[in-house]
Amino acid sequence: MTIKGLGNSEQKNTVESKCNLKHHEEVFITAHIFMQENIEKKLSLSLVCKQLGVNKNKLVEAFKKSTGLTPFQWLRIHRLKTAKQMLENSPLSISSIALNLGYCDANNFSTAFRKWYGFSPKEFRENSGETKKAS
Repeated sequence: MTIKGLGNSEQKNTVESKCNLKHHEEVFITAHIFMQENIEKKLSLSLVCKQLGVNKNKLVEAFKKSTGLTPFQWLRIHRLKTAKQMLENSPLSISSIALNLGYCDANNFSTAFRKWYGFSPKEFRENSGETKKAS
């Protein structure tokens, strides 16, 4: 990429760097929105790339630069944070929450939740209810 008016290569590299950064941010934001709007679906890297019109390397690079995570590490964490909010604020069953967040079943969801938070969704919901009553 050549920009008129920039004399030395250091200035050119800085401009190229900023252009690439903007592209990475755009890819990340677009992917973030798409993944969030489709959180209940079984998403694949190929599907997200196809939807965004980018290759896998660009998508992974955009997420790594923006979050330090791969797209699916980010999605797993986002799903679990959303699950925690739903367990606190929604009357939905644990199975319904699991399905609404793209897990194939409640067992898979419970295993992921326990691994991340250190307790099951049921334990969390029970303790969350007790905390609300005490407030």
